Amino acid sequence: MPHSVVDARTSPRQWLRTEQHNFVQLARDARRIMQAGGRVGIGSHAELQGVAFHWELQVLSAGGWTPREILRAATIVGSDIIGRADSIGSLDVGKYADMLILEKNPLEDIANTLSIQQVIKNGRIYDGETLDEVWPRQRPLPDLWVGKDLPE
Repeated sequence: MPHSVVDARTSPRQWLRTEQHNFVQLARDARRIMQAGGRVGIGSHAELQGVAFHWELQVLSAGGWTPREILRAATIVGSDIIGRADSIGSLDVGKYADMLILEKNPLEDIANTLSIQQVIKNGRIYDGETLDEVWPRQRPLPDLWVGKDLPE
């Protein structure tokens, strides 16, 4: 999602005091469910496609999840929850494998999932900042329709 769209939809934010929201407690409770053998996946409800997923990862981190637990919930466990573990969620022969190439290690800090250097989608490689295709063709990202009605 272009910065102009994200900025228009998130600024100005109406911030809540810590005691007015329960995201951290929900993340702690979800971790207890996971540790007791339950399955917890990641969801962003599509409010801001792409970036909201990363925010969800950071909420789980604030609730005490380790980066490894979070990445597992976002991949293997999530694909199993939606009944698609046979085709997505892990790297294996015959599975779909869209991927991110990151500049920083998410196991050190889950916020590093935002350090996207390249995106591999449908066998093509895209620049993480511009989404220009860099392999197998070199081609700029076509004009986007999204956000055209929003102020810059």
